[in-house]
Amino acid sequence: MRGIRVISGLAMASAIWCAAARAELPPQESEVLRSLARPPEGWQVAAAPRSFKEDNLWEWINGDAPQVLEYDFSFAATVAYSKGQLGVEVGVLVMRTPLDAFGIYSRRRTEQSKPAPFPNNSFWEGAQLHIWRNYAYIFFLPNSSKPEVKASVQELAEALCEGLPPAEELPRLLTIPPQQSLIQGSLVFYRRNALGQEKLGNALRAMYRSGDRRVALWLFDCADREAARATLGLLAGLLGKTHTIKALGDEAFSATSEEYGPAMAMREDGYVGVAVPAVPLDFAEALLRMTTVQIRIATAGEE
Repeated sequence: MRGIRVISGLAMASAIWCAAARAELPPQESEVLRSLARPPEGWQVAAAPRSFKEDNLWEWINGDAPQVLEYDFSFAATVAYSKGQLGVEVGVLVMRTPLDAFGIYSRRRTEQSKPAPFPNNSFWEGAQLHIWRNYAYIFFLPNSSKPEVKASVQELAEALCEGLPPAEELPRLLTIPPQQSLIQGSLVFYRRNALGQEKLGNALRAMYRSGDRRVALWLFDCADREAARATLGLLAGLLGKTHTIKALGDEAFSATSEEYGPAMAMREDGYVGVAVPAVPLDFAEALLRMTTVQIRIATAGEE
């Protein structure tokens, strides 16, 4: 683990955050509030830290609360810092799994977002900085949109994230999508409402480009083969199964429907993959075949 750099009163709080990270456990609410109450050197607390649970999250982020609560939410915290004329609101959403933290982070990101240097993943949206870091989604909202404030925002983020190391291993689901032709910044995790359906969840959506066409790969982590078979059966009805495809995963089919257009779906072990729209057809099939290989690599050694 990286050593803790002493930054004013932040060192003790960083050590507390580190203890949670070492144990691969999400930070506790009291620990986060203590950490946020100790501003980095050169900064002042402009608004004291506050925390929120499921029943009062709307007081802080009213319009966004329903989307946050689609995920396995633990608590949220916010604080405001100032440095001269610059003010920055810092928000922290702590989830019960790293994948859920990535999920709400990924819903904020767009394909036009500019990458930032913080692991596990981060991006700039103008002068705003967004970071996914293990169990937490952390965002920094300055009171100015001028590009020159980004250096100060990054300095603040470096200090606050010093004691919160990124996950050593990514959630397995994030390692499966093939990289070839993948549109950067397109990965989004849905705990619920995948493909716009309440009954479908635990799915990662990745976008791919073939010429001037875009194809979505939906990858469902169903936990076991029986649940994967049930999910594939549900998708057969939803997508309008037309033909069985042989030698693609453990089982597969092509489909077409008015809502989703041409589609292709397969099951490999406890995972289900869907390519929609499956145009061009050969690209969609190749994408699913690469996905089956990635699933086998990811699950190698399991019974």
